[in-house]
Amino acid sequence: MSHSLVEQLNHIVFGTKGRRGLITADIRDEVHAYIGGILRSEKCRLIKAGGMPDHIHLLAELHASLSVADCVKKVKCNSSRWIKIRFPHRRTFVCRTVMERSPKAIPGCRFSSRTSRIKKCITGR
Repeated sequence: MSHSLVEQLNHIVFGTKGRRGLITADIRDEVHAYIGGILRSEKCRLIKAGGMPDHIHLLAELHASLSVADCVKKVKCNSSRWIKIRFPHRRTFVCRTVMERSPKAIPGCRFSSRTSRIKKCITGR
């Protein structure tokens, strides 16, 4: 019997509409946790989340059956809807995609070190 192994790590960045600083420190951890839940429901794994008030960085391992586009769509739609309900004063929150990129395409990321390098990039260290 043959087996297949797929490692689909992706560095996903998306921002708020108009690059408004709506993801403030007081809600950031809760937003990241919610996004982690969205990914888990899709059989994916959030490895690291970070960002600034106007954008979010995600390092995620996607399930082999899920395309990057579908994953990003689900994360953006569900998190936007949840933010508007959970934090009514941020009703204007809308996401827009900035970048989706496989860590393999990131210069200087070798197989053994790419995850740690991207984690450092996401956390700003």
